[in-house]
Amino acid sequence: MSLLDQFEVQFNELSHGAITDGELSELQPVELAGIVNQEITRFQNQLSPSEKVETISIALSPHDHKRLAKFENLLVDGLENLLRKSGELKRIDSISQTTIKIIKDSNLETGVAKTVPVITFESPLETYIEETEIIEITQT
Repeated sequence: MSLLDQFEVQFNELSHGAITDGELSELQPVELAGIVNQEITRFQNQLSPSEKVETISIALSPHDHKRLAKFENLLVDGLENLLRKSGELKRIDSISQTTIKIIKDSNLETGVAKTVPVITFESPLETYIEETEIIEITQT
């Protein structure tokens, strides 16, 4: 069973399946896990050993944010667990301490999520912080 499948099963068990109902245009928790998984793959391919991902903010439309807000702690815990397990399996040290934040973005439409990772670059001389904005459109 893949990590995404494990996330979906665990989330449904912990939330008692309360969130899986909804319109097709609404984001589901497993789609957020898929977006995080895409970020993990991108980090694996693009980050240097001196770069670390501090946080990944997942911006949701007002409708999706309101709908998922009561499960925010459960979602954040599950997504951070997904990050840790993927990081261990893929040997990506840069995400071992990454935190997830779920925020509302009034400019997004229902079913659209945007990720904004905060990446720090550590050199012997200075530390730099870079924010990269990636827009992910997810429709089921």
